[in-house]
Amino acid sequence: MVNRGWLVLPDGYQLPIALKQALPEARSSMIEGSMRREALALKTLDGLAGVPRLYGMTQTGSGLGLVMSFSPGRSLASLRGDMSARSYLTVLMYACGTLLKMHEKGVTHLNLRDEHILIDVSEDGKMRSFTIIAFTRAERDCGQWKMMHDAEIVRSMVSSVYDEVVSKPQAERYINHERMDKIVHGNMTVGQIMMELCSILHGHPVDVPCKYRP
Repeated sequence: MVNRGWLVLPDGYQLPIALKQALPEARSSMIEGSMRREALALKTLDGLAGVPRLYGMTQTGSGLGLVMSFSPGRSLASLRGDMSARSYLTVLMYACGTLLKMHEKGVTHLNLRDEHILIDVSEDGKMRSFTIIAFTRAERDCGQWKMMHDAEIVRSMVSSVYDEVVSKPQAERYINHERMDKIVHGNMTVGQIMMELCSILHGHPVDVPCKYRP
């Protein structure tokens, strides 16, 4: 359960925060362990764009709580029905960029899905902010197989729009389905998937650094 609140600083400034805590009926040592795991992961990732900032931990009526920066927007899951495949793949490209930076800091997410990506969209449809949340399964021991697990999750998310792309008539196909094939049927790292998505969305050769890369 996540509630919005305000943290009042000594100078009187009110900082918007999110307080994450377990539901009273769900309180258990396992859930508290997951909360501590999330706190340690966020502490390691402190200052990384696209990840909530942890301000501290507190005791609540239902147990341990995390005090974090407030992340505006709606989940990708709630927006998915109104998004084109191209828009969805653009969000995944940004997700790959954030995951790659997380891996560089030694953290894997291991539980990425549409519900765990928040997007703040302006009235004209432009993305103002992007945040990955829900680090309850995150690991700070960033082994190769764990990084590939994150990549496999992203691959499955790309696969979810594959049929929409390849079913379009050739004249309407605005995404290179051959590059989609490479992601869906390949065994790529997060970085490789990001570069393929960059090439798909912006028409750059895959071996040329893309200026739009997050």
